[in-house]
Amino acid sequence: MFCDMTIEIVREILQEYSMGDEGVVVVDVEKGCSCGCSDEISALPAVRICDQTVVGLPDRTTLRELLINAMMNECFHHTWDLMALQCAPPI
Repeated sequence: MFCDMTIEIVREILQEYSMGDEGVVVVDVEKGCSCGCSDEISALPAVRICDQTVVGLPDRTTLRELLINAMMNECFHHTWDLMALQCAPPI
């Protein structure tokens, strides 16, 4: 339930900056991810933007700030994915 809400929030924020969601990777924590996204998280859902992680239902302002910092620091060019949304598998 919270994962779907988180995905929608992330997509809304990306649209505000005229960015697509091609770089968003949804990770099933039980299956893992080759990028190491599922390592050491304390809660679900978790959103990783470059080297920063937000756990739980994210605040829009926090996501905007992280996205702006990521664009300014150009970390998008140095990482395989822009964001990783870590979620529990559907029930």
